[in-house]
Amino acid sequence: MAPPFLRNISHRCADFAARRPAALLGLAALIGLALAAALPALLRYSDSNAFCLSCHEMAGAAYQEYRQSTHYRNRTGIRAGCAGCHLPHDSWLAYAGAKIAASKDVVHHLLGTLDTPEKFEARRLDMARRVWRELKASDSAPCRGCHDVAAMDPQLQGAGDMHQRIGTLGKTCVDCHQGLAHRVQ
Repeated sequence: MAPPFLRNISHRCADFAARRPAALLGLAALIGLALAAALPALLRYSDSNAFCLSCHEMAGAAYQEYRQSTHYRNRTGIRAGCAGCHLPHDSWLAYAGAKIAASKDVVHHLLGTLDTPEKFEARRLDMARRVWRELKASDSAPCRGCHDVAAMDPQLQGAGDMHQRIGTLGKTCVDCHQGLAHRVQ
């Protein structure tokens, strides 16, 4: 049985809804509009490096390694953030699915699964392999958001010939390029 104050609130809400259904519908519409208006900003923030670094697990070694990589600092000044490599960009459905799947990272943060450098290091290779599997399954779609094999000049690259044949070999970026932004054990 609910406490008396909750029963009282429940009765008042039911009474209000019965007497003023249009007001209730208007209130629901306002709440829905507010949520719809806030969603893009929330998604943009959750794509930011600041959001990713709000978990101390990422602010440690993983971020320091990324800061030493060419994805952070390079001659062209183009910087790929966490979401640039770890989220798909080719479809909204894939993006939404990745966001939902990433909620497990929040759960692990709250559970303390990676709350020490030792725990992080113990799981590093497993986490990397999971990311590599996802990249392989998507034909390295996040990589291709910035890198276009067709636009690469084979004369300017040490592996230019391989890049020109990548599609015919059944390979994708992550087959050769691993540990670019984060150290692998």
